[in-house]
Amino acid sequence: MVYYENLAEMYVGDDVSPDFYGWVFPKCDHVAVGTGTVTHKGDIKKFQLATRNRARDKILGGKIIRVEAHPIPEHPRPRRLLGRVALVGDAAGYVTKCSGEGIYFAAKSGRMCAEAIVEGSGNGKRMVDESDLRRYFGEMGQGILAYI
Repeated sequence: MVYYENLAEMYVGDDVSPDFYGWVFPKCDHVAVGTGTVTHKGDIKKFQLATRNRARDKILGGKIIRVEAHPIPEHPRPRRLLGRVALVGDAAGYVTKCSGEGIYFAAKSGRMCAEAIVEGSGNGKRMVDESDLRRYFGEMGQGILAYI
């Protein structure tokens, strides 16, 4: 897996997905190999196998640790804040629809929310409430949501 230490790959074609793409990207001590589809969910195992086959020579000797599937949100959730709980990243629906990309939005929204908590709490001197977190969602509306 050394090949993927500083590299990610995307695969396109009907073999990996007729309406999305396949990918391989590095994680801490392994790589994530995956694909997605909206229109052919019943064929997802076939697409996953095709993606692994495309990367076969570069992941030789690797083993499948876990197989997971997760829906990709198609739009921001209407309610992302309740009391002192704020949703960020995929949980909030901050994903680019056309590519499924969400890592940038997860990191950005997480940081923005954390900054709102630190500021709203006076650097930990008081407990934040919903009004403190509303600032975060106001910034999100003008920032990240413009790109989704």
